[in-house]
Amino acid sequence: MTRFYKKILPAVFTFAVFISHAQNIRVFDFSTERSNQITGTTGSYNLNGGLMVDAKSKLLNLSNFGASGKVKNRIIISQPVAGNTPVTRTVLDNYDIVYIPALFTPLNAAELDALYNWSLVPGNVIITGEQSGYSGYTTKCGYSLQHGNTDPSERIANGDDKYKIFNGIFGNVSARGVKQSGTQQGYLSSDCYSRAIGKNAAGNTTVICNIITNDIYFSNGGFFTNMIGENTVSVGSAIINNSDIMWANTWAWAIREVLDPSAPEMIVIATYPQVSL
Repeated sequence: MTRFYKKILPAVFTFAVFISHAQNIRVFDFSTERSNQITGTTGSYNLNGGLMVDAKSKLLNLSNFGASGKVKNRIIISQPVAGNTPVTRTVLDNYDIVYIPALFTPLNAAELDALYNWSLVPGNVIITGEQSGYSGYTTKCGYSLQHGNTDPSERIANGDDKYKIFNGIFGNVSARGVKQSGTQQGYLSSDCYSRAIGKNAAGNTTVICNIITNDIYFSNGGFFTNMIGENTVSVGSAIINNSDIMWANTWAWAIREVLDPSAPEMIVIATYPQVSL
């Protein structure tokens, strides 16, 4: 489907296209080198990184995202920019969703501007899983990411009603909530340009939506990693535990935003109805 169809056609017809034609969703992934804290290891947080093997497999499972899946759109993940080569708007314009993990080679000012300006276009979605100390894009957008966390994170009822990240098409996160992993656990600031979606046991925000760009920020990519002894997502491609549910629901919402975007300049929050996609 072209950008014309995504942005110009009325929402009703877009929804019909969403059901019947089920376009592939193109996801930009940063290079493993850039998200690898220790050179020569596989401990990287990008979608193709060693710590995200199981999270990625859930996105590529056609029973989750594909013609026979709960969401009928297949996710295609690629790494178009090698190593530490700068990311440009020209490259970004070929994608629908960008996942920003903790990047240990920081984004420069031009890259941050390119990502932000790209995200302002209706139908372009950014999901972040940065960490305190490595939160360049989160900081660019005006939010602080503080170190420290008290598990678990749970939904904010009024905040999540529009997004269905905790309670959505892939199921409902149970009362046990969702845990972060690793040593860089954190929480986010929020302001009048954000909607808090999830909070930790101390009442600090851990999941927000920037309602200007309609993007989702997590306070730690460790919500979704497979660290030894600290697995948050389950092993394999199935949706089993609370972390799996939140992860899959997030991408289901993002796909709906790609196909039926609300207009950021109107500060309209996209709804995600409980329907079979």
